[in-house]
Amino acid sequence: MLDRFKRSLKFKLLSVLALILALSFTIISLSIFSVQTSILSTMARQVNDRLAQTASQAGEKFLALETSTADSLNSMTENAVANLSTKTAAALSREEDTIKSGLEGMVKANAEVMSGLLKKITLNFIVEKNYTELRKYSRLASGSDEVIYVMYLEADGTPMPGYLDDVDDRIFEYMEKRPTEDEFQVVLEESRKDSRVLVHEQKIEYFGEAQGSIVVCLAKDRVNNQLKALTERFIAVRTANSEEITNTLGTESGKVLAAIQNGLKTVVAENRSAIDDTADLLKSSRSEAARKTARLILFTGLACCAGTLILIGFFLSRMFIKPVTRISEGLKDIAQGEGDLTKRLEVTSADEVGELGTWFNTFITRIHDIITDLAGSAARLDRSSKILTGLSGEMTEAAGNANLKTVRVGEKASAIADSMNTVAGTMEDSAANITMVAASAEEMTATIQEISGNTSRARSVTDEAVANVNSASGQIQALETAASEIEAVVESIADISAQVNLLSLNATIEAARAGEAGKGFAVVANEIKELAAQTETATNDIKEKVSGIQASAAGTIGQIKSISDVVGDVDGIVSTISAAVEEQSATTREIAASVGQVSEAIGRVNDIISQSSADIAEISDDITQLGDTSETISAKSTGVQQSAGELSELAQQQTRVVGKFKISS
Repeated sequence: MLDRFKRSLKFKLLSVLALILALSFTIISLSIFSVQTSILSTMARQVNDRLAQTASQAGEKFLALETSTADSLNSMTENAVANLSTKTAAALSREEDTIKSGLEGMVKANAEVMSGLLKKITLNFIVEKNYTELRKYSRLASGSDEVIYVMYLEADGTPMPGYLDDVDDRIFEYMEKRPTEDEFQVVLEESRKDSRVLVHEQKIEYFGEAQGSIVVCLAKDRVNNQLKALTERFIAVRTANSEEITNTLGTESGKVLAAIQNGLKTVVAENRSAIDDTADLLKSSRSEAARKTARLILFTGLACCAGTLILIGFFLSRMFIKPVTRISEGLKDIAQGEGDLTKRLEVTSADEVGELGTWFNTFITRIHDIITDLAGSAARLDRSSKILTGLSGEMTEAAGNANLKTVRVGEKASAIADSMNTVAGTMEDSAANITMVAASAEEMTATIQEISGNTSRARSVTDEAVANVNSASGQIQALETAASEIEAVVESIADISAQVNLLSLNATIEAARAGEAGKGFAVVANEIKELAAQTETATNDIKEKVSGIQASAAGTIGQIKSISDVVGDVDGIVSTISAAVEEQSATTREIAASVGQVSEAIGRVNDIISQSSADIAEISDDITQLGDTSETISAKSTGVQQSAGELSELAQQQTRVVGKFKISS
């Protein structure tokens, strides 16, 4: 049974599907149960939160209602007290005005009675103009505390001589205001302006004829004091009433608030109890719903899974297993053919299985094309490696020729240096014996001829050195041209390597698509990929060495150009020396007359020879460096030749790998 399971794709697929269905059923069940539990928990939590929020809001509203009620009662108390106080104050004010009016009427009545009494008593004295008696009655009347003064006026209104109690504060106050005027007139006018006193004037007639008038001035102090005391009593009564009303209303408001608070506490407690009962009911309902849902999901899921497995097994066997078996047999036939890429699967259906066979045939075609391209690339790679080997040999030979040329140039430079040293020694001897020129002109002539011969030889040597330098420059330029050709070949090899790498990558991708049937192709593609990588590494190595050769050749050309310039300078210097020697020979006939001139010319020749010696030493150093550069180029050319050999071996190995496949019938 186990062996059949291992070899049967149908059993494997059904087992996997059963496992997937079981896992899916479990996950869906847990998800539904979790979602339902979460929804119920969320709903219960939301209901509890909402109830708690409602209770909190109700508590806040009850508290606000309590506060508002307290504020309303306090405001009502304050308004009632204020209104009652205002009305009480208005009533007391009206009563005060009535009492004040009555008291002032009493004062006025007293003034009328007093003036009438004095009129009857003093009428004869007024008619008789008995001012003494009038003054006496005025003094008597002024003796009362309430009487300020009694004054008699003429018919024209001017005061009659009388009595004024100047000790009285008010009389003194009136007279102080206008001290320079008539005191009776001043007191009369000022008292009429004073609201603290009552001035009453009564006309006096005698048998129908006006005799004047009596003016009685009474103080209102007692009336004002009574009014003040009465006002204070009214204020005390109003304040006492306000406090009593406030206390009464506050007590009643406190009773009302206490009743409201007790009622609100009862409502809040009942609301909290209802919320707790609701939460317990939600909890029990949630548990019952979870149990029923779990049973329903279990029974329904098992039935659905069993039916699904039966249907899937039936359709899987008819629509997938049999076509895949046919394709497997075709793949086995291709896989046992030793890499035969000419065989193809027979595709008989247009569904996914048929599409699988079609794509496998396409994959074999792609692999066939890749192997064909690899065969052509291997041939081109072998040819390129052979060309590279030939070019590296030519480059090595050119580097050897350049080295020989530099050796020859060095030898010529040494010969020039020896000639310059000889000339320098001769010129030094000439300078040492300049004092003896007059006695040895013939010896001087021989010496000059010898110098001329040495300069001629030096000039011929420099000409030969210039020719050798130009030849070496041509060889180096040929070497640079060969390096450029090698670089072009290396680029071509790099392109071929990149193409081979791309083809191997495509082969690997196609092998991966083929699955088990493409493992053999994957191994071959991997070997081709490794060969391409090795080819790319060797190509990069050759490219670096060729770049080094090009750089060395460029530096060598620059050094040869510098040597050519220096040799040209030496040739010019030798020509200058030759001209100087000829000039020296022409002037020997005049040695006796121009010894100083000859000495100066010899000095110039010595300077020129010293400069020539320095330039020749520089030429020798440059030639030595040129020899080192030529050896470096030769060594790198040898490395290029070795890399070309390795590249040829890689091409042959790639050819052997491609030969493992059959690409033609």
